[in-house]
Amino acid sequence: MYAETLEMGRFRTEEKAKEYYSIISSESRRLSNIVNRILNFSKTESGKRTYHFENTDISELIQSVCETYRHHLESSGFMFNCISHTDALFVSVDRDAITECVINLLDNAQKYSDTTKEITVTLKASGTSALIEVSDKGIGIPKEYQKRIFEKFFRVPSGSVHNTKGAGLGLALVFSIIRAHSGSVSLKSESGSGSTFTITLPLLSDQNQKETVL
Repeated sequence: MYAETLEMGRFRTEEKAKEYYSIISSESRRLSNIVNRILNFSKTESGKRTYHFENTDISELIQSVCETYRHHLESSGFMFNCISHTDALFVSVDRDAITECVINLLDNAQKYSDTTKEITVTLKASGTSALIEVSDKGIGIPKEYQKRIFEKFFRVPSGSVHNTKGAGLGLALVFSIIRAHSGSVSLKSESGSGSTFTITLPLLSDQNQKETVL
């Protein structure tokens, strides 16, 4: 509709034209993300997705993802915090796949934030594991649906969560990728009080537990 409006010159001001372009761009990105998630999930489900594992400093990787995504979030009105381990934390992962997981969780946090727009990514060591937490202060997920949130195509059937656009594949894809990395992903959430998703990955060696705010 907006493309046709622009094509036919049916806009009153340049500001309106810019608004329409912005909507078209946003919706195009959203549809592209949905298609990519479907394709990646299809490969994962059929066992055709291959992972290229390499020894990786997960601290450096998380910092890179945060800095890449920071402008997008802050320009959308979010307060964005990245709390990272100060020392190297080495894990054996596919960098692109883990990046995809973190971005999916950031997208999820952004979509389900309401009036309080604040997202925090935290990386820390716990015993023999690296923990990546993505927290928001959004609308949260009702307890009765939390056990199903990682199922493919599952969407909360009622309330504000249901009304938000999505295909129900992002979290299922995160779950599948992290399972292929011998890790786990969990959720803590309360309706109206936000959510925290935690990815747990096995460390290659013991590390000191130090953190710094970036």
